[in-house]
Amino acid sequence: MKIEENIKDALRREFWEETGLEVEVGGGVILADSSFFKYPYADKYCNSIPVYYLVKRVGGKLSIDNCDDDEQKYLGMPEWIDLNEVEKIKFYNSIDSVKLINKAKRMLK
Repeated sequence: MKIEENIKDALRREFWEETGLEVEVGGGVILADSSFFKYPYADKYCNSIPVYYLVKRVGGKLSIDNCDDDEQKYLGMPEWIDLNEVEKIKFYNSIDSVKLINKAKRMLK
């Protein structure tokens, strides 16, 4: 997050950089957690606090063209997934993504 950004502005910017999509941030926080990891291409460790919101796509197209050079080394092309198939997906992160997505789906009802 940049010093001049609030969290929702940072979310919109990061979403655009890493997916090419423009989003509108809706609702409240779905989850806030801690994530400790080592950067894949540097001898550097990070303690991040991910905050998850519901968003609505309002423009753009799927792309990683807006990512920085380091991110482009390890990010694959973003893609849409069928949320009814989420239990079959292997996630590589420190949270229970299936639980998070199912909570978000319940919030939309």
